[in-house]
Amino acid sequence: MVVDGEEDDSAWWGALTATLLVSFAFFLASLPSCTSATRHLVSLQSRGHILAMRLLAAKD
Repeated sequence: MVVDGEEDDSAWWGALTATLLVSFAFFLASLPSCTSATRHLVSLQSRGHILAMRLLAAKD
């Protein structure tokens, strides 16, 4: 048995998931090359870690 709003929610989540997957695919396609992309992602992760540590230090 399906509730009236349940089908709408399912369609909405399906559309959201598809949009996120397409966006991620375009993001990956926009990265220069496999090796450069890996370095770029690691660099972003390192910068994020540094910024998080600075934020924690600033709170103290």
